[in-house]
Amino acid sequence: MFIRERHVKGPNGTRYTYYGIVETVRVDGKPRQKLLYNMGKRRTITECIAREALSVELWEVAFKRSSGGEDQRREIEWHRAKIEFLKDAAAKLGVE
Repeated sequence: MFIRERHVKGPNGTRYTYYGIVETVRVDGKPRQKLLYNMGKRRTITECIAREALSVELWEVAFKRSSGGEDQRREIEWHRAKIEFLKDAAAKLGVE
């Protein structure tokens, strides 16, 4: 598992860099990479955890203001699971 940096050409010839947590596996003896988490323009896992924590907070506010539907509850749990995944990935990569 590692953080991959990708460069893509955008409109008007501008270049963008985005990051992702990638896992390499071998299929029929050939290396294949699987994107586990798209970090977007965020360079560190800490930034990603902060962004997911913000999403949890926003969904909790929306949950309290509304009637509290099951969809919102699932969305909150989904973001919390992403935070746990990012913490595990940080431990495996040896970063904080």
